[in-house]
Amino acid sequence: MIRILIICLLLISTGISRLFAQCDRKSDSLELVKLYNATNGPNWTNKWDLTKPMESWYGITLKPDGCVITIKLNSNNLSGNLLDFNLPFLEGLFLQDNHINGSLPKFTFLKNLGEATLYFNNFKDTIPDFQLPNLTRLNLSYNQLSGSIPDFSGMPRLGKMWLEGNQLSGQIPNFSNFPELDNVYLFKNRLTGPIPNFTNLPNVTYIKLGENLLTGTIPDFKNLPNLYFVDLSTNLLTGTIPNFSNPNLYEINLSGNQLSDTIPLFSELKSLQNLDLSSNKLYGKIQSVPSNLKRLMLQINQLEGELPSFAEQKYLVDINLGSNRFNGMIPDFNNIENLLTLNLSNNQLTGDLFEFSNSHPKLQVINFSRNQLTGTIPLYTKSPSLIDLNISNNNITGTLPDFNSTSLWDINVENNQLEGRLPNFDSLPYLRILKITSNNFYGRIPDFRLRSNFLRLYAADNKFTFGDFLPVNPNLQVFEVGAQKPFYYDTIISGIAGGELIIDLVIDDSITNNNYAWYKENKSWSPPVGNDIHSNILKFPNLQIGNVGRYFVRVTNPDAPQGLLQSKVIGVKVCNLSHDSSELVKLYNNLDGQNWINNENWLVPGKSISTWNGIQVGTEGCLQSIILDNNNLKGNLPELSLNSLDTLILSNNSISGTIPNLYIPFIRYFNLMNNNIEGEFPSELKSWTNLQGFNVQNNNLVGPVPPDLGDLCMLTELKINNNKIIGELPEKLTNLQNLEKGKVDFSNNKIDILKDKIIFFCPFGDSILANNPSFDRFQSICNIKCDNFNWEDLQDSSWLIQILSQLLCIDTSCTIVSSEVGFVNVRGLKFIYTKERCCKDSDCLDMTDVVTFYDCGGHIVEVASCTSGGGFCSTGGSISLDTFHILHYDPKWICGQKINIDTSVTDYNKQKLKPVLIKENLYKLNCFPNPVINDLICNLSEDKIDGFIVINSLSEQMNCKFSNNNGIVTLTLSDLLPGYYFLEIRAGKNRYLGRFVKR
Repeated sequence: MIRILIICLLLISTGISRLFAQCDRKSDSLELVKLYNATNGPNWTNKWDLTKPMESWYGITLKPDGCVITIKLNSNNLSGNLLDFNLPFLEGLFLQDNHINGSLPKFTFLKNLGEATLYFNNFKDTIPDFQLPNLTRLNLSYNQLSGSIPDFSGMPRLGKMWLEGNQLSGQIPNFSNFPELDNVYLFKNRLTGPIPNFTNLPNVTYIKLGENLLTGTIPDFKNLPNLYFVDLSTNLLTGTIPNFSNPNLYEINLSGNQLSDTIPLFSELKSLQNLDLSSNKLYGKIQSVPSNLKRLMLQINQLEGELPSFAEQKYLVDINLGSNRFNGMIPDFNNIENLLTLNLSNNQLTGDLFEFSNSHPKLQVINFSRNQLTGTIPLYTKSPSLIDLNISNNNITGTLPDFNSTSLWDINVENNQLEGRLPNFDSLPYLRILKITSNNFYGRIPDFRLRSNFLRLYAADNKFTFGDFLPVNPNLQVFEVGAQKPFYYDTIISGIAGGELIIDLVIDDSITNNNYAWYKENKSWSPPVGNDIHSNILKFPNLQIGNVGRYFVRVTNPDAPQGLLQSKVIGVKVCNLSHDSSELVKLYNNLDGQNWINNENWLVPGKSISTWNGIQVGTEGCLQSIILDNNNLKGNLPELSLNSLDTLILSNNSISGTIPNLYIPFIRYFNLMNNNIEGEFPSELKSWTNLQGFNVQNNNLVGPVPPDLGDLCMLTELKINNNKIIGELPEKLTNLQNLEKGKVDFSNNKIDILKDKIIFFCPFGDSILANNPSFDRFQSICNIKCDNFNWEDLQDSSWLIQILSQLLCIDTSCTIVSSEVGFVNVRGLKFIYTKERCCKDSDCLDMTDVVTFYDCGGHIVEVASCTSGGGFCSTGGSISLDTFHILHYDPKWICGQKINIDTSVTDYNKQKLKPVLIKENLYKLNCFPNPVINDLICNLSEDKIDGFIVINSLSEQMNCKFSNNNGIVTLTLSDLLPGYYFLEIRAGKNRYLGRFVKR
C-alpha cells in the first residue's frame, strides 16, 4: 500500500513539474526530427539540414529561449503519417496542402490527477506526457487524412482549427474540450451522422460542414450567440429549416440537401446578408426575407407563385431564383439599384420581355432562360454594365438588336423564334460569346475579323447556308454551325415526260466546293448523267415515269466539316398524257363503263381526257382527279399507276373485289365508301404520305387496321366504319393529331382490342366505336378522363400512391433530383402527369426530364423524355414536340410532401419485422436488403400468399420468381434492370405495399 502511494505521488509530482516545465530545446529538436522522418523529409520541397541549428530550419519559429512556437510547412510536399509529438510551447501548427495520410493523432493532454489515476487503474504502461497544451491554431486542411476525428483533449487553448479537404469519416464530436474554439472547419470530408449542437462552444463564429455525408435535421444553434457563418451545403440533411435566431448571423448556406417545407421568415436575423437554400425540396411561396439581404440563392427548389418585387430589399446584389415554379410576369425590381446578377431561369414566367423602368447601373448578369416569355428583345439601355444576357428557350420573336450596351460580352438567345439577319454588333466591342442556336436567322454572318477578342459563335439550327459563313473567321476559337434547319420548300414539282426538269435549290451560287448528296425515298440516289456533285441544280434531261418520287439532298463542305444542310422533301410528278389515258381506259373497261349512268366523252375519238365526265386535269393537261360517285360502277377495281392523281372518289357504286395495287403516291383524298370492297387494307397505303382524307366506310373490308396508317400525319378524315375489321385498333393512330371531329368513325366492326392510349379519341365521341366488341372498353377508357376530377378526388387512390412511391426523389447518380405530380391539358384532355428531373451538374446544364402522362385510372398514355431544357425530346407520337414545349403544368405534389399512404420499404437487415398497419387491410412491406441486387426478402407472417405484382417506373408489370416459406417471401430479381420498382403482395383480404431499388 505504501508502495502504491509512493508511485502515485511520483506521478503527481512528475505531472506538475511538466505543467510548469522550462524550455527544453533539445527535446523540441528531437520532436521535430521525428516529424521530419515521419513525413518523408528528404523529399520535402524545402528540406531541413539536420546538421544545422533549428533556427535555420524552414518554417520553424522559436521562442527567445529556444523552444518551438510555430511550425509552418504548408504546401511543402509532406507525406506519410502524422505522429503524436510533444511540443509544450507550440502555438501554431500549419501543415495544410500536403500529402499527409493516415489518421489524426490524438494530441493527448493529461489535465489532473483523476486522469492519472484512471490510467494507472487501467494498468497503462506509461502515462502520456503533456503534448500541445499551448496550441491555439491547428491547420491540417487539404491533406489525405482519414479515420475519425478525436476529441483532442490535449489542446485546451485551441481557438482555430482547420481540417477541411481530407477524407475524415465517422461522426463529428461535440468538441466539448475546446471552450475557446471559434470555428469548425470540416467541409469536404466524408463525415456521417447528425450535426452536434456545439453547446459547449460559446465562441464559435464559423461552422463550415459542407460537402460531407451528414444526415438528420439541422440544429437551431440557439446557444451560439456569436455565430456569424453557417455552411452545411451538399449533405444529406432532411427536415425543415430552423428559424435561426442568432443575432450576428451573416451568411447561411444550406444548399444541396433534402430539406423540405416552406422557407421560414428569418425575422430575427437582422444581420443576414447571404442566404443560399438552393437545390433542396422547398415549396410554397416566398413570404419574406430580411431587408438587409444582399445575396439570395433559392434556385432548384419547388417554390411557386408570382415573384415578389423585393421592394424592401434594396441592398440585394445577387438574386438567383432559377429552376423553381414561379409564374406570372417579371417584376421591375425598381428599388434594387445595386443589383449585379438576376437569375430567374427555368421557371414558368410569362409575359413580354421588357426594359427596366428604373436604372440598374451595376446589373451585369440577366438570365431569363427556360421560361414562357414572349415579345421582342429590348436594348437594355437602363443596364449599361450588362455583360451576360441569357434569354434562351423562350418564345421570343423579332430580330436580334444591335445593342447599345458597350459592356455586353455574352449573349445567349438560343431556342426562340428570332429571325432575320444578324446585326454587326458595332456597339459591342467586348462581345466574345454569341449563342443563337435554334432560331430562324439567315444571311451573311457579320465579319468579326477586326474583333480579336471574339472567341465563340454557336449558330446551329438556323437558316444559314455555307455561303453565309465561309470562309470561317480564323479568330473564332469555337464555331459550332452544326446542322441547319431544312431549306427549300416542302413541295411537289410537275414535269412533262420526255422534257427537261430543273430543280434549282437557290442556295450558295458562289460556293464551288459544296458536296450535294441526293436521296430518293430515303435511300441514296445518283442523279442522271450530266449532273455535278458540286452543283446546287438538279437536272432531269429526259424526264420519265421512273423519275417519280420524293427526293431530298444533304449538303456538306470540306471547309466547314461540322456543318450540314438538308433540304425539305421535294416530290416529283411526271405528266404523261398517253399513259394517263391508257390507265383510264383500263378503269373504264374493268368497271363496266358502257353501263355507267354518265360516261360522256369517255373513249370518244378526238375528245381529250379533260372532257371526260368526272375527270379533272392539271395545268400540264395530265390527270388530277377522278370523281365518279353514284355512277353505277361495277366490277373489280384494276391496278392503276397514276402518279399525278390528287383525288379519287368512287363512292356509292357497286365495285367489288379487293383494293388492288394503286400507284398513286401523291393522292390527297381517297373515297370508296358504299361499295362491295373486300379483303384487307392496301399495302401501298403507307406510302400515301400526302393523304388527307380516307373513307372506305360501308364495305366488306376484313383484317386488322394497319399501324402504318398512324404515319399519315396529314389525315383530317378517317372513316372505316361498317366493315368487318377485326383485332386491335392500333394505338399508333393517336399520332394523327390533325383528325377533325365528325370525320372519324370506326363503328360497326369487330375491333376487340383497345389500348389505354386510345383515350386521345375520346373527344370524337363514344359513337365512333359503337357496335364493336370493344365499345364498353372504349366507354370505360373515356369515363376515366380527368376532366371532372380534382386532386382531392384522387389523392387516396391506390394507383396514385403507387406512382408517388416510385418517383425519383433520391438518386446518387444525380447532382440534383426532383419530382412532381399534377394536372396538365393535352389535345383538349386533362391528364395526371409526373415529371422526374435529374441534373448531372449543380447548374442543371446537363439535365434530363422524364414526363409521364396518366389517365385518372392510373394508365400510362404517353411518355416524353427531354434533355437540357427541352433542346431534344422523344415522345410516343401522340404529343407533338411543338405542343409538348408549350404545355402548362399544374403541380399538386412534389418530393418532400407527405403521401397519404406511406408505402416506403424499410431498409433494415433484420430477419423478423412486423408489418405496420397503414390502412384497413393495407400494410407497409418490410423488406431487405434495399437496394437489392439479387434476392429481396419480405416478412409478412402470412401462411398463404395469393399472389404478387412487381411494377416498374413505367407501370409495366414485371416477371419475377417467387417463394414463400412460412411468411418469409423471397423474390428473385436478378433479371430485372436497375431502377425503382413497386411491389404489392396479396394474402386474402390483406394487401402489402412497398417499393425497392434494384441495383
